[in-house]
Amino acid sequence: MSWVNGRLWSPLAKENYSLADDVLYHPGASAFLRARADLPESLKNQRDVVSPVNWPRVSLESPRFLFIDLETTGLHPERDVIVEIALSLFALDGNRLHHIQSYVGWEDPGFPISERVVSIHGLNRSHLMGQHIAWDVAQAFFDQADFAVGHNVLQFDARFLGRKIIFDRWLDTLRYPWRRELKIPSARLATILRVLNITSERTHSALDDAVNLALALESVRGGLTWLTSAFEGLRQQVEDEVETIRRRVLASYEATGKDTYTLGVGSPLVVFQVNVGHPRAIRWYSGDGQPREESFVRQTLWRAYLQTRWTKPLYCWLDG
Repeated sequence: MSWVNGRLWSPLAKENYSLADDVLYHPGASAFLRARADLPESLKNQRDVVSPVNWPRVSLESPRFLFIDLETTGLHPERDVIVEIALSLFALDGNRLHHIQSYVGWEDPGFPISERVVSIHGLNRSHLMGQHIAWDVAQAFFDQADFAVGHNVLQFDARFLGRKIIFDRWLDTLRYPWRRELKIPSARLATILRVLNITSERTHSALDDAVNLALALESVRGGLTWLTSAFEGLRQQVEDEVETIRRRVLASYEATGKDTYTLGVGSPLVVFQVNVGHPRAIRWYSGDGQPREESFVRQTLWRAYLQTRWTKPLYCWLDG
């Protein structure tokens, strides 16, 4: 990723594409950008954007990966805080990652930042004075994602975000075999980007790091397959909720003798009758009494997931 005519450009698109056009900044961000000496003038004039987020039309079936990066006052979530967050949502379609939208926000920590930390990310208290991350916007990005992806995300980003964001599906790119695929001694992000010839004018910029990580996975052999495998595993996990339903029905049957249950899946609800036959066989019927194969129930659960990305329960019991 590089600056072209003062605009962010990403080679994820075949033509020149201004990522900056799809980046949301919270109220007051324009003043912050104007204070940064290392940014192009055109980006300093970026207008403020407020929630709610208006999402572009994206196929429900496309896997969605939220690439994230944080800058903080230190390494310890119990005493340090987030001062910059970048969220870049991508859809995987075919052999490419397509940028949907990004969010960048800053937070006044309320206390001085050490010179050592400032030397890393360039954010000091004067930059951040009065800034606040729009956590409702951030949550909206997570609500659209199948996975949140980051480099060392499990040990770092997820721990800092745990008190701010409701989400539990993380992909840590440190677990990708970078050393084997790139023949490198270290899986540091800077090393990976250098070997893949992915450049940026700014280091430790949260937005640059988030988008460059997406570029790296698209560029390295097997990177998109790794993402696809995670999505397929998620589908299996969702469809295996059938087994959870089966266990609950059988446990209730053994405790009460009740042999028929009513299940609602998705929104709008698809109603199923679940019947316990002999010997302990589960039979599925649609709301109109037509018999259904278990595979149909699994597909219905998956459609319910795609509609909500698990922001709501996939199913409910309609008879207690």
